[in-house]
Amino acid sequence: MLQSSTPEGGANLTPTPPQRSEGSGARREARARALVLVVEDHPEMSRLLVDTLAHDYEVATAVNGRDGLEKARTLRPDLVLTDVMMPEMGGDELVRALRAEGELASTPILVLTAKLDQDLRVRLLREGAQDYVLKPFSVEELRVRVGNLVTMRRARDVLQQTLASQSHDVTALAEMLSERQEELAAASRAKDEFLATLSHELRTPVTGMLAWLWMLRRGHLDQAAAARAYETMEGSIRSLVRIIDDLLDVSRIIRGQLRLEVQPLSLVPVVQSAIDAVRPAADAKQIRLETVIDPEAGPVHGDPARFQQVVWNLLMNSIKFTPAGGRVWLRLARYGADVQVTVRDTGIGIAREFLPHVFERFRQADGGTTREHGGLGLGLAIVRHLVELHGGTVSAESPGREQGATFTITLPLIAARDPASNGTRPAREEERPASTPLLQGLRVLVVEDEPLTREALTALLTQAGAEVGASASAAHALEVLRTWKPAVLVADIAMPDEDGYTLLRKVRALGREEGRDVPVLALTAHARPEDRERALAAGFQAYLAKPVDPPTLLEAIAELARTSAGLPGRRTSTAQEDRREGTAVGNETILLVEDDLANREYSRAVLEQFGYRVLTARSGDEGLRVWTAHRDEINLVVTDLVMLPGRSGVQVCHAVHQQRADVPVITLSGYPLVAEMLEAGREGMVECLQKPIEPEDLATAVRRALDRAQASRAPEPPDGPSAKTRWAFS
Repeated sequence: MLQSSTPEGGANLTPTPPQRSEGSGARREARARALVLVVEDHPEMSRLLVDTLAHDYEVATAVNGRDGLEKARTLRPDLVLTDVMMPEMGGDELVRALRAEGELASTPILVLTAKLDQDLRVRLLREGAQDYVLKPFSVEELRVRVGNLVTMRRARDVLQQTLASQSHDVTALAEMLSERQEELAAASRAKDEFLATLSHELRTPVTGMLAWLWMLRRGHLDQAAAARAYETMEGSIRSLVRIIDDLLDVSRIIRGQLRLEVQPLSLVPVVQSAIDAVRPAADAKQIRLETVIDPEAGPVHGDPARFQQVVWNLLMNSIKFTPAGGRVWLRLARYGADVQVTVRDTGIGIAREFLPHVFERFRQADGGTTREHGGLGLGLAIVRHLVELHGGTVSAESPGREQGATFTITLPLIAARDPASNGTRPAREEERPASTPLLQGLRVLVVEDEPLTREALTALLTQAGAEVGASASAAHALEVLRTWKPAVLVADIAMPDEDGYTLLRKVRALGREEGRDVPVLALTAHARPEDRERALAAGFQAYLAKPVDPPTLLEAIAELARTSAGLPGRRTSTAQEDRREGTAVGNETILLVEDDLANREYSRAVLEQFGYRVLTARSGDEGLRVWTAHRDEINLVVTDLVMLPGRSGVQVCHAVHQQRADVPVITLSGYPLVAEMLEAGREGMVECLQKPIEPEDLATAVRRALDRAQASRAPEPPDGPSAKTRWAFS
């Protein structure tokens, strides 16, 4: 029979549940409390043992060694507590039987014996018993010995799980290294292929020029042949110049030094110039070039020379891979708030497996493609990068080989533009005349380590009327703030040396006159939902993921400026939004129990920065005194888990929940396995954070715990509250 404790501390009998064919580790992991199997033939002694242990453990009983062995096989206990002298099978035989049973071989065994026979006790220990207790025994001694063995068993299970996980990690690492070796080998092959292709692309036109020059020098050519020679050499030189330009562009892209001269740009003349430039190449292959251009496509922010290069590259790519007599289409049209340039052809198409790689540097579908059509495989990679610098996207589609391909560029239209530049189309409500830029006169500090992005943001904000300061690092931004006070700070998060979180903390630590209250917008490539939650919890007032639509960025900056100046914004902040941003709602009070002065002051400063009222204590005993004085005010407890003077964090948690079960407790620990070994979740701790703790992680955990506690305080059902286990300690 299985004994379990009730909230009142009594014991009742429940049938043993049917067991699944799982390992003992899985069963132990699924149990909330450790299971002790008591093997004792004397009914009164068995009852005493059950009553002694039932408060802290699940208890099953067996009447002799044979019964105990069967129960152990079925229940997989965490500890076997057995008498020695029993009918049918004694305790010494049970020890030997358990040690011979596969999964039971490591189960701790505690032997009870009334014999003072030292030889027997030594033999039992040699045969596999972990400990023994002499009858009559002290109840407290028995509890301590049982507790020690159960704790060691649980710690051993945790260690085994950790080792298994690490073994899995090592295997995964080996697989990853193997994959990396394959990638390096592939990269080496790609490099060799590229160098061979480059050599071919350079040597071929040079060989032709040398041949023509040799004949010209010797006067072997008539006037018509000489003219053809000069024309051919000029074409070869232009081809070499394009190769050199592409190589230089790729080098600038890799080093982050490709620059755009951004300005309001009408795409119609730019696209038309690219069409005119490629038409001779199309005519030479008798390819029909058809265009549909919407004159009302509208302006974008862009570099005219670079965008013409984009369109030229796409058109030349289609012409190169389209057989003679084929067709190439170009369409320029507006779609909502975007403009699209689409280039479609009847060429050789793109294999489905190669589509994901079509915009990668130095990639062509196969060596035969390179030999037949030439080129270095750089054009589409340059197209992708230039389009992204313009704030747009480019995609490729193809039904398959010999079925043509379609390339589509999408760019955002200028959000604030002169209505006169758009024919008769009325301005939308969110658009503004060019005479009143959205950010007119607003000071904005941009902190971005990537030069091209920093330059593009500076140009965009300047075009919108802002006075822009730009910094490449958090350190430089803090220097700027000493002498120049922006209305809004826009910061990247993933920066070298000091990231955006560090910058935010240092800004908030400044004096009021130094700009500590400046609203900060996170603009980052970290685009997962948890990245947004972390940024808002850390104290960023707004969050945008890259790539960002320029109108969205401009409106977000304007909104921050309006709300920080006390002007009515587009929305009002609610308590729910405040909680999502990690700030305190209603001056919530937190009890912080930490013996280390540096950690205590650090945690208090972080929590106070997020608007919480913080009560501190240097030990578990002092923490309980503070709790007693303020228990009706405290909304949450943050405590060190183990290494406190006096009472531990576990005991603090017990005391808090004995009086107020609704108060969440977060524990801090410098030991990764401690929380698992102590089953912190079962003890009522909502979360255990491992030291050292990032400020935003602490703030997020606190906000999450408070929100959950608030949500759990719903009205009780008519039947009243459910029974909850209460912890008692002195």
